[in-house]
Amino acid sequence: MNKENINPETVISRSDSLISNNLGEDIVMMDIDEGSYYGLESVAARIWELTEEPVSVATICKTLTSEYDVPEQKCLEEVAEFVGDLLTRKIIQIAKQ
Repeated sequence: MNKENINPETVISRSDSLISNNLGEDIVMMDIDEGSYYGLESVAARIWELTEEPVSVATICKTLTSEYDVPEQKCLEEVAEFVGDLLTRKIIQIAKQ
């Protein structure tokens, strides 16, 4: 799935094969199946925090637009792109569409 297929109703959840830990404002993750490490900073780390439970892209953007000075449409576009990247890396999965 790519960012063009991700819409506000797309619900995402974290992959079960990841272990994550907060390091101040950053988050580090390890994919125990692949042996890969990832680091998230700032807004990306905040998005990760919001995926603790399955969550829709719309809910993520609602939170981000209330916390950051970003227009809703720009938020949706950028979150869709980021979510697409996370899906490609198998860091998250689609819970339902």
